[in-house]
Amino acid sequence: SQRIFTNTSAVEVRRIFIKVVKAGFQRRRKTLSNGLKSLGLTREETHEALCAAGIDERARPEVVTFEQFAALAAHIDANQ
Repeated sequence: SQRIFTNTSAVEVRRIFIKVVKAGFQRRRKTLSNGLKSLGLTREETHEALCAAGIDERARPEVVTFEQFAALAAHIDANQ
């Protein structure tokens, strides 16, 4: 299996992943990109993170796979 979090402890990986998933589902009936605003990301940072994870900007969180959330969290972690 490939590690997508390279220099991050297992506890920190879990914390980041949960933070991103919670942010995604925070606003009902909204897109994932709207939910990520609560993480303090700019519109450009959000766009870049979603693209890096292979997620459509208009996607709602319920259609995003576990692997895509993991890639999204790893990208956000690496760029903060």
